[in-house]
Amino acid sequence: MQKVKYDLNQPNLDILIIENALRKNRNWKVMVGAVLVCFAAFIIISALETLPTKFAFTLALTCMLFGFSGIYFLLSALLRYDTQKNYVLKIMTQRPDMVAWVYYYKVQSLPFGIKVFEYSTLYIHLLNHEKINIRMPEWEIKFLMNLLQERLNHTTFGYSKYKQQLFNIAPDLLKKN
Repeated sequence: MQKVKYDLNQPNLDILIIENALRKNRNWKVMVGAVLVCFAAFIIISALETLPTKFAFTLALTCMLFGFSGIYFLLSALLRYDTQKNYVLKIMTQRPDMVAWVYYYKVQSLPFGIKVFEYSTLYIHLLNHEKINIRMPEWEIKFLMNLLQERLNHTTFGYSKYKQQLFNIAPDLLKKN
């Protein structure tokens, strides 16, 4: 896995990292959506040309689910990206006092000790009980969290059940004075 080198003297480096992560997530959804739509279209066209009518019709209906899933991925990636990006950047630049709690969660799948997949998600919890989730590589999240600790010096970092309970009761309880 190749790590991107950042210019540490660049202003608002944390914002740049968040923008890049949101863009990567959007591009991933667009790619998955396009693959699903193309796969469904290919199977439908192939089935209608080569298979018996009843079986081809059944297979085409099934593949339409893949096609609609692909369209959903495409639309959600293309239509929600700007809204999500603008909201996150507005919170981080104009209203950093709205952020109550930041932590990340890592998921690994290791059946029989073989690493199948791994992903990490940065969670940003706001005072109004909203949650922002951004999927990023773990090394990038750790680097970003160090930068965010400087920007959000009133915010609690790290996860514990106690912090989760405090957030559920009243997010203000997580703010540092």
